[in-house]
Amino acid sequence: MSNLTDPSTPGYTLTPEEAAATAEISIQLASAYPSFDDPALLRDLPRLAASLPPGTQRFLREFHLSDRRGHAVIRGHVFDQDR
Repeated sequence: MSNLTDPSTPGYTLTPEEAAATAEISIQLASAYPSFDDPALLRDLPRLAASLPPGTQRFLREFHLSDRRGHAVIRGHVFDQDR
């Protein structure tokens, strides 16, 4: 069973508004940082997380404080297949 389908994996489903906001943030980050392992991105992540929608922030904070599995699934992202 994959982590995506395991019912014990913590998860959160974005609302359409959260998905749109998250997609916009992702586009901005992709243009500002050359790769996901860029040291500047890793340093800036706590500040950048504050721009996520409040529901997403709340889920991630609760996950951080209570989960021992080390992974979660966030569903409902918007993907631009043409990019």
